[in-house]
Amino acid sequence: MFEFLKKSDPTIDMTPQQVKARLDAADGAILLDVRESWERDIATIDGASWIPMDELEEKFSQLDTGKEIVVYCHSGGRSLRATRFLRGKGFTRAYNLKGGISAWTETIDSSLRKY
Repeated sequence: MFEFLKKSDPTIDMTPQQVKARLDAADGAILLDVRESWERDIATIDGASWIPMDELEEKFSQLDTGKEIVVYCHSGGRSLRATRFLRGKGFTRAYNLKGGISAWTETIDSSLRKY
């Protein structure tokens, strides 16, 4: 009943380590930031594309349905909702960065500013 309240989903979540491996493989995976501009001013993951969550519904068609897309936000909640939205629109290779940029900062790149 309250499925939308779940904080994680093992079928679409990727750990920061899994995402880093995908990006290092340079296989064309897209990293998509759905945070607000003020959050990007604090920290961002290099090479990420950006579509704020409140613009995703009108701009998702700019994304390639054939590419693997890893969505992130601050802690993983918004990006999980965005990932589910993209999956519903035919992006079968859309994934959520579990824990968001906070988890990325903790495990992959400690040089990023925390907020």
